[in-house]
Amino acid sequence: MLTIQNVKRVYNGRSGCMCGCKGTYGDPVEQPRRAKTLLTKVINDSERRYCSSSHSVYIDDRSRTTVVYLTDSTPAPEGIPE
Repeated sequence: MLTIQNVKRVYNGRSGCMCGCKGTYGDPVEQPRRAKTLLTKVINDSERRYCSSSHSVYIDDRSRTTVVYLTDSTPAPEGIPE
């Protein structure tokens, strides 16, 4: 089970580009409430996916993208398809 301690950073924005022009990045230390909210959103979504190249769990509904980047010490989450 992923917890806020497993989160390195979060992103939420419009789908397409993730450079920051269509959304914002957040740090769990500086914005713990936002990070927890986005982590909960991703964990509870049945369409969530894991990306091994960025070590993140994300959802993309074609209008918004929400990404939770995991700390390097967090193992790949089980039960979440790539």
